[in-house]
Amino acid sequence: MKPLLLLLAILTFASAACAQGQVTLPTYSIGGGAAWVFRYQLDHGGTPQAVQIDVSINCQSNSGVTVRVLDIDDKYNAGAHDEAGGSHAGTGICNVSLLTDTRTGVHPFLVIVQTFQPGDSVFDGHVDIDAGGITPNGLTQSMRVQDGLFMPFGQYAVFNADFTTQANFTTYVTIDFGSAPQALTMRLEGLGSGVNEVRLYDVTGGDTLIKTLYATMSGNLSTWDWVTTASYSGEVQFRIEVEGDGSAGDIFWAMWLPETVSATGGSGDGVPVAPKSQKGSGGGCAADQGGNLAALVLLGVLAGLAAFRIRKRGTGNLACGCGEFAETASTSLCSVAQAGLPVPRDFARG
Repeated sequence: MKPLLLLLAILTFASAACAQGQVTLPTYSIGGGAAWVFRYQLDHGGTPQAVQIDVSINCQSNSGVTVRVLDIDDKYNAGAHDEAGGSHAGTGICNVSLLTDTRTGVHPFLVIVQTFQPGDSVFDGHVDIDAGGITPNGLTQSMRVQDGLFMPFGQYAVFNADFTTQANFTTYVTIDFGSAPQALTMRLEGLGSGVNEVRLYDVTGGDTLIKTLYATMSGNLSTWDWVTTASYSGEVQFRIEVEGDGSAGDIFWAMWLPETVSATGGSGDGVPVAPKSQKGSGGGCAADQGGNLAALVLLGVLAGLAAFRIRKRGTGNLACGCGEFAETASTSLCSVAQAGLPVPRDFARG
């Protein structure tokens, strides 16, 4: 094949493959006390539409996998399309599908993979969508499965804990409001048993109590409410206190945040020591618009030239030309307790 025709063929293949809206997850290894979290941006376009997200994870180990798809914006808005999940015991494929809310523009979602039962699992897979564009954000996280505070990519903060006696947990969360002053409206959610109440304090604003979630007389907590803070810029600290009713139980609370702010740090109860950062690489096609599409075309050009040089040497192997994204260890650890159960608790709900 002539070099120009070969180059055009490579460009056509790269554009067609990425237009399908698929991101490939290369092979990952995960321990029984860990999880991988992948973040993506999904472009719904300029006309309101719901988008089907299909995740297929191929497990190559007997420990199996549990897979969840989490729509961050729908979590914040208490929508009906906020998450979907599934599990597969042992080797085989776990398929999970989530139909998003009808909307326009770009919105984030997470794919969370952990083992189904104690042990190690090796997996790969892919994420597909039926419309719009999908792009790896450039980061993944690895975290231990345990009680405590979980702040994936700073997009929200959740806390899980089991207790056998009186519950008293005090945890601090720092939120970056950005450079321009703004008031924050968050959704504070609480679920649990053996609880009296969950209290939220604005520490920066004078250690002021700004919201209380109350349990029922039997100690069951299942409620949420909107919280609007004063106008701030920069980092602002909040404190969340959990008060038990004296009996054994469990607690889950969440601070679901809008995209205009981010959770940047935590301290106090339930905040483990962060693991040492490490870098790796993964691969995947990304369909996007504007500059990202131009980057993909450039990658296709480079792949075409490389393929031509390889072919001239007689190997005949052609590269896909899709981009790579780095993976780094998380600076915050997972908040899911195994508690000896075969199926770990949800990363987003108790």
